[in-house]
Parts: sequence; structure tokens; C-alpha cells
Amino acid sequence: MTNRLHGSALSASAFAKRLGLGVLLISLFVLALAGQSAYFGHRQHRRHVEAMTRNLAQVLENEIAGDIRTADTALFAVIDEYARQRAAGGVDGKALDAYILRLRTRLPDIEGIRITDAAGRARYGTGVDPAQAVSLADRPHFRRLRDDANAGLTISRAQVSRIGGRWVVALARRIDLPDGSFGGMAFATIALEDFTRKFAAIDVGAHGAIALRDAELNLVARYPEAPNVVPGEGAVAAELQRMLQTRPHAGLYVATAPADDTLRIHAYRQVADYPLYVVVGLSPEDYLAEWRDQVKTTASMAALCLAITLLAAFLIYLSWKHQRATLAFSETLTDSLPGVFFRFDVDGRLVDWNRTLDRLLGSEKLALAQRHVLNVVHDDDKQAVADGIRAGFEHGYAEVEARLHLVGGDFRYFVLTGRTLHLNHEDCLLGTGIDITERKRAELALREKTEALQRSNADLEQFAYSISHDMRQPLRMVTGHLQLLERALKDKLGDDDRANMAFALDGARRMDAMIVSLLDYSRVGRLTAAKDWMASRDALDEALRFLATDIEATAASVEVGGEWPRVFASRDEMTRLFQNLIGNALKYRDERQPPRVEVASAATAGHWRVSVRDHGIGIEPHQIERLFQFFSRLQSRERFEGTGMGLALCRKIVAHHDGRIWVESAGEGQGSRFVFEMPLPAASGGGGEPLPPGDAHGR
Repeated sequence: MTNRLHGSALSASAFAKRLGLGVLLISLFVLALAGQSAYFGHRQHRRHVEAMTRNLAQVLENEIAGDIRTADTALFAVIDEYARQRAAGGVDGKALDAYILRLRTRLPDIEGIRITDAAGRARYGTGVDPAQAVSLADRPHFRRLRDDANAGLTISRAQVSRIGGRWVVALARRIDLPDGSFGGMAFATIALEDFTRKFAAIDVGAHGAIALRDAELNLVARYPEAPNVVPGEGAVAAELQRMLQTRPHAGLYVATAPADDTLRIHAYRQVADYPLYVVVGLSPEDYLAEWRDQVKTTASMAALCLAITLLAAFLIYLSWKHQRATLAFSETLTDSLPGVFFRFDVDGRLVDWNRTLDRLLGSEKLALAQRHVLNVVHDDDKQAVADGIRAGFEHGYAEVEARLHLVGGDFRYFVLTGRTLHLNHEDCLLGTGIDITERKRAELALREKTEALQRSNADLEQFAYSISHDMRQPLRMVTGHLQLLERALKDKLGDDDRANMAFALDGARRMDAMIVSLLDYSRVGRLTAAKDWMASRDALDEALRFLATDIEATAASVEVGGEWPRVFASRDEMTRLFQNLIGNALKYRDERQPPRVEVASAATAGHWRVSVRDHGIGIEPHQIERLFQFFSRLQSRERFEGTGMGLALCRKIVAHHDGRIWVESAGEGQGSRFVFEMPLPAASGGGGEPLPPGDAHGR
């Protein structure tokens, strides 16, 4: 017999693959378009910015070259006027200064025009005072003009003017005497801030930069100004140096500017034939901003397209699912899962199954199940399965544990769950089954071990009770005969014999007290009152009545506070618990002051917590672990009496109520705080909730 689910599952899988492949192809196409758009957009923006940097560099080159030519023309005019006056019989300083002033007034971009003599002293021109004898003989451009008659127009490095005091660049020409010897120089200065002002008028974005450099690539002017970079200095990108070796007049490079550590696309141009270079740099942070916005828009459109595609695919899938409703069950099953899957009709016949059930039952058992599922159910479980099928159709859900008869005659436990499904205009029961045979075996083994342990514990408790109970009779006989012997020999015993007799009697009494403690310990959970709902404050009040004599004798104060809920507990055990804890607080006290005991109760988050705080002798922290052990004493018998079983008994009582107990103390003389906590189960009628204020006794 074939697996009826397998064929339909393949059809669903094939449809899902085709639908998924279609969605994938559409998604890849949309992503490819978006990626291509982003790629070409990036290239377009890159080309645009390259063209823009070239254009800006060319514009600035033309403008700066025009300024230099204008200044050079002015120098020629000044030199001619200077030569004319000299040929006419002598230079009229005032007239020459007036001429230079009129010329500079027409050229506002020039900071000043001046003339020096052959010794380099400034003699005429803007701001020149001959009496001050300002010398420019050490300036490199002066020395070049003096030493080279063919130097032509010479442009200085960025420097601070010795006359105007501003950062300037000087454009100078040689003045020759009639005999051809050196007669000085005429020079025009352009303030660097004029270059900066020109650069600032150019829009290069928030992260762009423009620089003017001399022949040695030293900085002349820059916008925006960079910190720690001054004119005449400044490192330059290695890429610019390499480009100038192959393309000395104009070029394009990408580099990070050393001045501000910013990556830019740079275009550079030599300013005409002058030893100056203008460099324009645009940052990707600026020129790619628009491209990023376009990418975001494209990505949003692509995401919207993909979402629409997925939604359309989902709607197609829902439509296909509606058309193939008769195969809905097969779509929920996979042969890779370990459980069994099945479908029953209203008559209890198996109509669909998966390969796991096919393998477990075999063809013969499957044929029986197709007639009725009870044919493969263990006889002892048939009624439970029949009731489960009926409950499933009536209430929509059922769960039952049953043994199935598998191939080979083996029976295995399964937990079977089913839900009602309306399919092909009729109801059916869709279900799953999980093999729990190993769990059942483990539960059986655990139950047997638990029962054996319970029997063993009961035997041990009965043994301890019997031994403790039976030991008291001979111990009482020993004590009684010792007392008779003590009275009979009272006048015949010496001091040592009487002391030995007293030691024997004291030992017998202590042993009797220890046996009584063992009896009390063995009775917890067996011979005490059964658990029942009670007012927790009643147990405390009863314990205080038992301790009234000790409280009065020690002049103790016992303060009680907090909420006292109704609890499900043994009244006898709870009374004994409070009696032991408060009794210890009264016993282990500082003899110099009356004991003070604080008892607090709280009921929160499903737990009841009680603390008993004293201000007595305290406990060393390293001794706390021994405190709840059998016959464990931390103090000598000469100082405090007792068997050392009281706190062990408290621990057993708390454990019998599924709680825990612990102690807190800062050390010797610091007092102690004993705390126990028990679960507070809910009960009908609010029995598990705290009583209202004023009714702490539960009455």
C-alpha cells in the first residue's frame, strides 16, 4: 500500500517551488535594475564632479592669470614712468608716488606697488617711507632679479610684507639702468586674503577645498583655512606630485588632503605660464549626497515592488490553497518528522497517513485500520480511543494515550491528539501521535523506585520510632535504680563516688532527652495532626501560651507584626516550629538584659515568609552550616542546656511543608534572624489569601 500523503505533498512542493522561483526571478530583476541604476548613477555623478572640478579649476586659473597679467601691465607702466622721469633729469619722488597711487586706485586687487633701488631699499610706492629704509635685499625674488637680467616676471613665495604687514605674494620685474646694469625692482603685491575671498565665492560644498600653490607646491592660499597650516608651508598629497611629473599643466587625481585628512577628487591647473597651480577638490560627502538620496529612493521603490510581488505571490498561494482544499491535510504533513500523522473520517476509518505510520503498521495493519482504527489498538485501550474519537468530533479536540499494534506483533505506547477539520464538505479528525513507550517505561521504573523508597523510609521511621520508644523503658530503669542506689548509699559514698553517681544520672537524663527528641523528629509527618487550612496566627499564639512561663521568667518582650494568612499546614507541627524558634531566642540570650524577640510575617507572590529575630548571643558565620544538623551544639552544656535537635526538627517541619529555612547573623553578640518560607497555594473561597487587617487570628 502506498503512502497517500506523499503524492499530494509533491504537488504542493512543486507548486511552491514554481511560485518561489517566479518571485525569485522578479526579485532578482528588480534588484538588478536597482543596482544598475545605482551603479550608473554613481558613475554619472562621478563624471559630473570630475567635469565640475576641471571647470572650476579652469575658471580660477583664468581669473588668477588675468589678475597677474593686470598686475604685470601695471609694473610695466610704473617702470616706464620711472625711466621717463629718470631720463628727464631726475626722479620726482612725490610725482612718482602720486602716479603709483592713481594706478593702484584703478587696480583694487593689488595690495601695493613699490620700487626699490639697486641695494634693495624701498624708495617709492604704496606705504613707502624712504626715511625708514626698509630693505628687501634678502628676498629670493629680489636676488633672482638682481642676478639674472633675463628673469622676466618673478613671483615670490607667500610672505609677510615688511611694509604693509600682511600675508602677500609679490610679482616683481627688474629695473635696468641705461647702461644695462641692475637698478632695482618694481613689484606689486597681492594680499592672500584676496585669493581666499575669490575661493570662498566658489561653491565647492561643505567639505570641498580650493588651494593655490607655488612652483615648489608650497601653499599660497587655501579655502577653507586648515588648522596648523600657514602659507609658504604645508604638506601636499603624493598623488599630486606624481601627476605633475607626467602632466605638468593640468590633471585629475583622487587623494586624501594632508591638511584636513579629507578624501576628495582634485583637479589642478597651472596658472597660464606662471609658476602657480590652482587645485580644486570636491568631497564625496558632498557630491554623492544627491546620489545617495537617489539610491534611497530607488531602494524604497525596489522594496515596494518586492513587497507588492510578495503580496501578490501570497494571494496567489491563498487562491491555490483554496482551490486545493481537498489536499489541505497533506500540506501540513512531512515525512521527515518522527511522529505519526493521520486522518479519520466520522466512522473512525483511517483515510490518510504518513510514511512513519506506514512503516510502523505495515500493509496488513493499515488495511485493518482503514476498516476501523480500533482494529490496531490494544484491547485494554480501545474504549479510551473510541471515547477520544467521539470527544474529538463533539468538542473539536481530543487527546488520549493508547498502545498500537505494530508490524511484527509489538505494542508501543503513543499519545494521540486530534482536531476536527472540515474538508470536502464533511468533518474529519486530523491528528498526530508521538511514541512515548520509553517514557512510560521510565515512569514505571521511577514509580517502582519511589514506592520502594517510600516503603524504605516508612520502615526506617518506624524502626527509629520503635528503637527510640523501646529504649526509654530500660533507660528509665537505669535512672530509677541509680536513684535508689544513690539514696541507699548516700551516707556510705565518698565525694568522688557521689560525683560519679551524679555524672551517671545526668548522662541518663540527657540520653532520655535525646531519645525524646528523636521520637519527636520521627513523628513529623506521621503521628502529627494532618494538614488542613488554618489561621497561621493561631499556631503562633498557641506556641506563646506554651512559652508563657519562660517569657515571664526572663522578662522577655515578644513583638508580633505583619500579615498572617490562612495556610494549608499541620497545626501541631506549626506550633512546635514557633515554639522551638522563639524558645531558642529566649534561651540563647545576653544575661545582662532581658530578651527581645521580633516575629514578622508576610504573604506575597504565592509564598508565606516568617522571620524570628532576637538580640542574643548571635552565631559565628562559619558555624551556620552546622546549625540544623542532628545533635549539633554550638555552645557548651555548662552554659546552655539542650540536645541540639531543636533546629533539626524545625528543618524537618519546614521541609514537610515544602519550604526552606535559614539563619542570618553578623557574628558573636550580634543577634540572629531565623527565616522560613513556605508555598502558599490558592484555595477556593480565598483560603490562600492573607486575612484582612484586624482578623489576624482567622476568626
